[in-house]
Amino acid sequence: THVDSPKSFWENDNFLLKSEFSGQTPLIEDTVAWIGKGYGQDENGQEKQNYMYSLPDNGTQDYIGKPGTTFYTAPWHASANQDPIWIGYGSKDLPVENFRDNLAFLDLVSVDGPGDVELFTNKADEDGAELHRMLGSFKDSPHSTYLNASSHTHNATLFTKPGRYRLTFRTTARTADGQLVAGEPQTTSYQVGGQKPKDEKLSLIHI
Repeated sequence: THVDSPKSFWENDNFLLKSEFSGQTPLIEDTVAWIGKGYGQDENGQEKQNYMYSLPDNGTQDYIGKPGTTFYTAPWHASANQDPIWIGYGSKDLPVENFRDNLAFLDLVSVDGPGDVELFTNKADEDGAELHRMLGSFKDSPHSTYLNASSHTHNATLFTKPGRYRLTFRTTARTADGQLVAGEPQTTSYQVGGQKPKDEKLSLIHI
């Protein structure tokens, strides 16, 4: 489905991070995003996969691996069925008029997992590939990105290895006089690969 996570909200005079999907807004620590397999259709109506991303030949992402290498990736623009997941980050009604430069910032504090992660877009334009790196765990990845009052991104999320990842985020801003406003760090999980979670809840069996 289409998920905004982490999404920054302003509650009780500070920032709070939630996952927004299907009309729900649980805290990010109460959610796990599953990056599984997904398929759509190409311009000719033929089935194509949506969950693997191949590094471009122009060398812009050689910091990840050799050109042509493929990785599990939540796509930046999923097919009409939004498989496997269409996940970005955003913000909701932040009082940026009280912040310096009318901006807040989403910080990636830490990544705990079997590999590295990168949030980016890499769209074709008139000059070729246009890489925009947003957040990530590579040596030279950005660790902070700006937020407007209400924003929403369409980005790819690449993982170098399958498995369980725990990403810790926080939202920050500066007041006009330079005082730091910072939400508490919050951690959310991503399951890369593996089986699709069941819709029904697990039941406990007492012996």
